[in-house]
Formats: sequence, structure tokens, C-alpha cells
Amino acid sequence: MRVKKKTIPPTGKDSEQSTERIFPEDDLSQRIFDLHMDVVGASKTYFCIAFGHHDALDNAVEYFLEDGISSLPLLSEMLAFEIQLSDLAPGLGQTLRELVTRPLFGKAVTRAMLNCRYSLLLSCCFSVACFRKLEEDDKVLAISAYGKSEFYLAMCMAGREAAFGTSSISTLASMGALAKLASDPKQKEKILVRECWNAWQVRLTAYKSNAAFARDMLEKFETLKSQPVIERWCRDWKEESGTQPAK
Repeated sequence: MRVKKKTIPPTGKDSEQSTERIFPEDDLSQRIFDLHMDVVGASKTYFCIAFGHHDALDNAVEYFLEDGISSLPLLSEMLAFEIQLSDLAPGLGQTLRELVTRPLFGKAVTRAMLNCRYSLLLSCCFSVACFRKLEEDDKVLAISAYGKSEFYLAMCMAGREAAFGTSSISTLASMGALAKLASDPKQKEKILVRECWNAWQVRLTAYKSNAAFARDMLEKFETLKSQPVIERWCRDWKEESGTQPAK
């Protein structure tokens, strides 16, 4: 189920009934944000597949929020020259090193798997850059970063069979994960809601409360029906991360 696109909030007497948007007065930024959330949703699934852990994307995002894009040239070189584990550069941050070298289902990391992981990390790096440029109101660079993020995600998707084989445990697991998301739109939309919530926590958005956030998510995603459920997700995520909502 795709994200519903909304119009700019009305003015005048009807304005109090309008729903909150990430960019309430900027339709182009909102459109870029919505398109990029599709990439983020798919990226979450592939991060779980390639790194074998449900927190892999969150860990990468946290790293790039701190590191910015300083790791970009190094990651690009690692992908271009198919750098193996034994040749990882000393400058690779500890978080990225742990992600790159993590065994998958007890199996050693192959070159093809490394390339898939490099692609995902590059996609994530450009993802963070896209959100940052939207926050800075630089739409040109936001669009550029969005396109690069989608490109590197596509590289990972295209190389999945080479990375994991056609009958390996990891491939079967990835097929099962994708099948679950395909058969249950709420699973995918919960992932997207979580990414919206993550963006809120780094002050990209300006919701006043969990209730305001939940109302906006109900407007964005067609299959979600319960505001209390979304508010409960927010409380659960807050407890998991130990963060406070942005003011």
C-alpha cells in the first residue's frame, strides 16, 4: 500500500481541521520526503536481510547522523574495488566495521555479500544526507541525495542472488521477510511510521505530541486505523531508544 499524498493545508476557517504535515507549507519538500520514505521502507527490509539483525539500519543511521558524509569516499572506494574483510581500511569507524564484518547466520562474509552491504551503507549515507538537505531547505541537493540513495539500494537488490545464493538459508529468510511485508501492508507501514518517528526524534519534524504524530500517520497511511495503537508504538519506541520527543 503506497503512501497517500496530501495537499497543502487550507487557510481560513477550515485550517483548524487540517492535518499536520512534515512540511506544511512546502509541497515539493513534502513530495521529496514521501518518495524517499518509500526507499527507507525498502531499505529497512534489506538491511535486516543483509546484516541479519533488525537494528542494523538504525545503527547505521545513528552513525551517519554523527559522522555526516565523511565516510562516503571510503565506502565508495570499498565498493568500487571490492575490498575484502582482510583489507578494510583503518579509518573505517567502529560501528561500520562491526556491521560490515558481522557473520550472517553463522556463515562467513563473502565478497558478494560485502558488496551488498557496502551498497546498503552508501544508500543509508545518502538517505541521511537527503533528510539533512530537506531540513536545510536545499531541494536540489535533497533530490540528488534521494536519487543516489535509491540507486545504491537498487544495486543491493540486483546483487542479492549473487550475495546469498538461490537456496541458502539467508535467501529463504529474505524471501520470507519480503513475502510477509507483501501480504501484510500494515507491517510495511509500521516500518515507515517508525522511520517518520525516527525523523521526529532528530528534530526534522515539529509534532507537539504523540497524539499529533499519530493523527498525521493515520492521514498518511491508508491501512492504519487506530490512533491509540500508533501512540502505543511511539511509547514503545521511546522506551527502546531512551529518547524524548522533539520540542
